[in-house]
Parts: sequence; structure tokens; C-alpha cells
Amino acid sequence: LIAALQKNIYPFSAAKSLVQMNQYRDMMIGADGKLLSFASFKKVIADQGEVFNNNYLQAEHQHAMQSAIMAHKWDTLNAEYLEFSTVGDSRVRFEHKKLDKFTAPKNDPVWRRIYPPLAWNCRCTVIPGIVQNNEKKMTANEAGAMAKPWVKDTIFDNNVGLSKVIYKDNHP
Repeated sequence: LIAALQKNIYPFSAAKSLVQMNQYRDMMIGADGKLLSFASFKKVIADQGEVFNNNYLQAEHQHAMQSAIMAHKWDTLNAEYLEFSTVGDSRVRFEHKKLDKFTAPKNDPVWRRIYPPLAWNCRCTVIPGIVQNNEKKMTANEAGAMAKPWVKDTIFDNNVGLSKVIYKDNHP
């Protein structure tokens, strides 16, 4: 599992470095079409560096860590049913809150779409679930359809435990 996840992260890191290098190259030219002085270029790079080196890096690190945790959980959680679980605090996204306590068999295809993480900085998880008489909040089809608009064609439309992929090839 570790080797598969590490292998997946390498191309993402290379692509990110290429994008960053190209953006920095393009920043050498000012709005007037002339090359910037070193002092001006350094300031532009410093301003952009906060985005690349702090904000993006923090989100990407958190996503890779949460994905690895959830991949391991998928491999080791021997439960017939899984329950989607949020942290339960005020920072939980509305969409994720609607999935809280959703339970389905582990082999249900819905887990290919709604398996955490479902967004940047997602703190959701799955726990062993129990289905009790008529207590289902929604069906698997309803849960998958509800999540489809906000995860379809993103890196979050993924069960990293099944795919062994953190960053899909179509991730920008």
C-alpha cells in the first residue's frame, strides 16, 4: 500500500514543480512586456511563494495523509457495513453533514464515490456500521447521487483504498 501511494505521488510532485517553474518564468515579464528587475521579480516570487509553499503545500500534505489513512482503513477494517462519519463540529461542510451516519455494506459501489476524503481538508472517516430496522437516512443510490455534483471529475471521486491512487492523472 505504501509503495503504491508513494509511486502515485511522484508524478503529481513533478507536475506541480513544472507548473510552478512555468509560472515563475512567466512572472519575469511585467505588465508592460519588459523584463522585471531582480528586486521586482523577487517581490513577485515572494508573493506567489506564500500560495505555492504554504497554502497549497499544507492542503496537499493533509490530503495525502488523510488519503493514506483512509486507504489503510479500507484495507484493515473488517466490517460488513461501513458508516460515514464526520467530526461533528461547526467546521463540517453542509454536504458532508448530510452524509453523516450514512451506512451501507462495505462491498456497495457507493463507497467508490463517497469514500473520504471528499474535499480539501476533509476530516471525515468511516467506522464499522450497523444497520438497524428502518433507521437508514438514505439509500446508497441517494447518497451517491447527492455527492455526484460536488465530487464528479475531481480527485475526490475516488476510493483510495480500492484505487491505491491519491492524485489521479486528470488532477491539474
